[in-house]
Amino acid sequence: MSASRRLLAAAALGVIVFYGEEKRDALRSFDDPTLGVRDCPSKIVGEMAAAVVLTDLAPRGIAPERRRRPRERRWTSSPTDHPRILSLVPSHEDAGHMAFVHSVIERRMPGRVLSSTTAARRGLPSS
Repeated sequence: MSASRRLLAAAALGVIVFYGEEKRDALRSFDDPTLGVRDCPSKIVGEMAAAVVLTDLAPRGIAPERRRRPRERRWTSSPTDHPRILSLVPSHEDAGHMAFVHSVIERRMPGRVLSSTTAARRGLPSS
């Protein structure tokens, strides 16, 4: 299966996971403002309506407080945003790998949760 960049960018939510020391270089590339989507395909989440990044790596990776280019995605990591972020992520019943994502966001597993400010603000109404 394949998808075009335009189709991926039109997604309502992107979830990227950088877990394990072997993903440190990938996280650095993701955080490098000089690289674009062509050099770091995971950056496509920056074009999506909302995005969530999960990592167990030290905060040397994505730095929400660093200077950005004007159009660059802003990231937040406040635990008070987690319930809204969690409401955006599909249920583990809908997609099995989402059980891992839920575990990190719900703090049952270690890791950092960073989201686009859009995801942190938006959330979905609880049913």
